[in-house]
Amino acid sequence: MMAARTGKRDAVKALVDHGAKVNATEDLRGTNALMWAAEQGHSAIVEFLLDNGADLNAQSKVIRPIRRNGLGFGRPGSDGKPNGDPMGGLTALLFAAREGSLETVRVLVDRGADVRKASADGSSPLLVAVQNGHYEIARFLLDHGANPNQANFKGWTPVYLAVSNRNALTTAVPAPGTDGALDFIKLLLDRTADPNTRIEVRAEVHQANTSLWLKEAGATPLLRAALCGDLTVVRLLLAHGADPLIPTFDNTTPLMVASGVGWAEGFTFQYSEDETLELVKLLLDRGAEVNQANKDGITALHGAAYKGANKVVQLLVDRGADLAAKDKGEDYGFGVSTVRMTPLNWAEGVPIGMSSAIYHDDTVALLTRLMRERGIPVVYNTFHAQKPADAPLPADRK
Repeated sequence: MMAARTGKRDAVKALVDHGAKVNATEDLRGTNALMWAAEQGHSAIVEFLLDNGADLNAQSKVIRPIRRNGLGFGRPGSDGKPNGDPMGGLTALLFAAREGSLETVRVLVDRGADVRKASADGSSPLLVAVQNGHYEIARFLLDHGANPNQANFKGWTPVYLAVSNRNALTTAVPAPGTDGALDFIKLLLDRTADPNTRIEVRAEVHQANTSLWLKEAGATPLLRAALCGDLTVVRLLLAHGADPLIPTFDNTTPLMVASGVGWAEGFTFQYSEDETLELVKLLLDRGAEVNQANKDGITALHGAAYKGANKVVQLLVDRGADLAAKDKGEDYGFGVSTVRMTPLNWAEGVPIGMSSAIYHDDTVALLTRLMRERGIPVVYNTFHAQKPADAPLPADRK
């Protein structure tokens, strides 16, 4: 296995010629020489091992870790056994797809590898390739029979992960919008990928700042694109039958996330303000309910106010958004109960997770004016507001 891993073909041949078992596995994870060669992209060694009886569809061991709770402390199930999601069960093709070796993937598929054989968590080679941004490999797998709608146990689909990659503010994948994801999303949709499949578990590693107030479970690819104001992808998904009204399981809608719900400064990739405004208009024109609230009582206007998106605030109000709407007073990770807050109070600043409250003075002034014009009582927040020392207050609050 060490020779296969390090690409020493002559050493591999000598060992096999002297009786080494090509399908022998490691005790810890159950990996074999073919898997190591495939992972490292040594296609010539992969071919040699297959010529000498390597099991093309063998899988590594399946393990079930202890599920993490809270701040990462593990706790076994009630029966004392590990209760985490299954891991492992990778074939040589899955290793090659994950690591990005197209030539190795080509060799394995040409020799009969099952392009739909999934890992222990249900991840197919196609899904693994997409998750890691290897779109050339993903295209090859599609051309050789991969199912564009095959999801893993968490409900992640290739199209959802491609949309997520395109808009991910992380070093784990290329910079947002630059990795070829858009062309691949188009390809998936042309190959009958379902744009309305909802994920079961959030599909990327969110910081506490974002996951505390956007529960991504139940999201569609369109909602994921709307979160970042990705107007191009939203239009593409709509053209292929995406429903712009499907919410998450906690009733957060694409309109809400496009307006600012789930946004966290420094953690959420965002296109231009004008694109975001155009996206919000599009969703409203497609029937989105401007005053729909999620399970926490948060509306699109709360999100726009929190973000300080003044153009979106004005648009929502022009379309009938309720300036007096109050959330349900959740703590949003702050650790204590709060009073029920209006969009104005959210503009004054709400700390979410480890993020400090951000006071948007222009938004506070805008909402104050809009409320007074409509005869709505203006009640400022006395608890969450963390106004910078140099931020001007409305005249009546000085």
